[in-house]
Amino acid sequence: APTVTIDKYNLTASIESISDARADKIEFQVYNGTKLVNTGSVVVETCRASFSCTVSAGGEYRVRCRAININNNSDISGDWSQYSSSVKAVPATPDSITVCKASSETSVYLEWTSVSTADTYDIEYTTEKRYFDGSDQTTTVSGIEYNHYEKTGLESGDEYFFRVRSTNSNGSSPWSE
Repeated sequence: APTVTIDKYNLTASIESISDARADKIEFQVYNGTKLVNTGSVVVETCRASFSCTVSAGGEYRVRCRAININNNSDISGDWSQYSSSVKAVPATPDSITVCKASSETSVYLEWTSVSTADTYDIEYTTEKRYFDGSDQTTTVSGIEYNHYEKTGLESGDEYFFRVRSTNSNGSSPWSE
């Protein structure tokens, strides 16, 4: 099976030590779950082949490959390899904060749409919406394990703005509205 890595939105599948000396090319197939989303053939160089493509946020990808031998202008293809392990892309952005309500004079309860490939969530809050994306006047709470959170210790009478993003081992999504 090929080795697969994802960096943000770029998937790279590679196979090394290709033992079939007749292999001229390696054909790769990229699946998001059970759906084929990309395919490509690359030339074998020094017993190695590597294929890269872009992937969508929120996907969980696996790849398989096979050798191709070009013999007298006809392709002879080998059997498909085992699938690689599944690798998650950067998670998608939560669609929206669905609940934002005061739960006391100094706390706010939030809920947002769940993202299946998220391991945790971060929320960011501030007293001025214009502070998002350009000020140190925001506070971030990281490592939230569920799609809800109660922020306590706020100042009574102040107005607050919140946004959320999802995270996994490959990074963080953009912030929600």
